[in-house]
Parts: sequence; C-alpha cells; structure tokens
Amino acid sequence: MGDRFWLTSRSSYRMWEDLICQGYETWEDNRSRQLYLSFLRFRLTGDYANLPVIDADNEYFPTSIPSWRTPLRFVDGGAFDGDTLRSAADSQYPIEAAIAFEPDPVSCAKLREYVSSLGNKEICVRPCGIYSSTTHLNFAAIGLPSSKSDENGNTSIQMVALDDAIPSFRPNLIKLDIEGAENEGLLGAKQLIRENRPGLAICLYHRPQDMWQIPLLIKSWIWDMDYSCESTRITDLTW
Repeated sequence: MGDRFWLTSRSSYRMWEDLICQGYETWEDNRSRQLYLSFLRFRLTGDYANLPVIDADNEYFPTSIPSWRTPLRFVDGGAFDGDTLRSAADSQYPIEAAIAFEPDPVSCAKLREYVSSLGNKEICVRPCGIYSSTTHLNFAAIGLPSSKSDENGNTSIQMVALDDAIPSFRPNLIKLDIEGAENEGLLGAKQLIRENRPGLAICLYHRPQDMWQIPLLIKSWIWDMDYSCESTRITDLTW
C-alpha cells in the first residue's frame, strides 16, 4: 500500500522526533495529548491494544467534544455520497448553507441525488476536488470513499483552492477527508481559515506525517508560531 497511513518504516519516526514533540505540545488538554500518544504507541509497536475506542458512527459530530457553532455554514471536502451531511442531520445540526465537494463521478451522482431529496436550496454540490491551487490533476475514480488524485489515474478532474472558489462563503466548519491531500487542501484555504476561524474536522491518518504536520500548520497560522509550513509539501519534508 506504499507510504500511507502508519505503514512506513518505524525508524522514520525517529527522524521526525523533534516535530512529533512539537505536535504533542500543540494539544492543550490532557485527553488530546493522551490520544496523540496512544496512536504513536500503536504505530511504534503494532499492538492494537494501544488504540483507543473510536466513535466510528459519529466521527464528525461526536458528543465528546464541544459542539460546532450553529447554524452550520459547512464546507464538506470529500463529501462522497452525502454521508457527512446525513450525520449532521442525524446529530440535529441545523444547516444554514453548505457546499459539498466530490470529484468522483459515481459518488457525486449519489451526492446530488441525496441533496436533491433534502429540498434545501442552500446546499450546493460541486464536482471538484480540493487542493492548494486551482488546477487539473489525474484522478483514480472508483466510486468509493478511497477515490483520490493519482498521477496514473483513469480521468482528469478540476481541483480548486477554497480561497479561490468560495472566498465570500464565511464557513464556520470545514471538513476535509480527501485521501491524503488534506495538507494541500488546507494550504488552499489559508485565507478562509484566518478570516473566519471555522471549526476544522480534518483527517490526520492518510499519511504518516499528517498527525503532527497538520496541527502545526494550522497553529502556525492562528497563533503566529515560529514554526511555519506555509510553502511546505509532505513530500518535501526532510530532517
């Protein structure tokens, strides 16, 4: 499966030690720090006993953390067939407006069908991927949540930077589950995040470094930390 998820050489974590420690310091409450350490222990030992119990049925609207601001002005990156929108409804989150991005043609058709059934004209569907710039990329479209940008992909899709595509949307929640492009997607939304301070529900498991790189990137913008990743790409990081 390549260098994905935690599937990298365990010795790599020693090379990243300084940034891993910075990532630990990013979390301000003990529960978050312990969660971070639990995932690190799992990655270093391969022992599944180190993994905490996850609320997989309610991953974006859990009751164990403070509620998102409402009504939602929601950017759904990697919207698949509308599963996160359904979860918002099941969790009793009112939606003032939403823009759902899904580049896979099969999944996007299912998404459009679901959104149409809601009758909410303020929920828009965009058949695009989210990236650090507005461009075209090859894409492996397989009609599943794991569809992703791939240089050997079977189609070419439009990618957009959120700062370019929705500069006036004023989101209060941005979700990104975009199969390893989360870092790139955030780089393309820097202005939106700085201006609107939205809640961020960002997947951190697609690439080994995401667990500390993405929180450090966000914190560098919001709190003007010395650490800066503004022009950094995952593939460029060396220590």
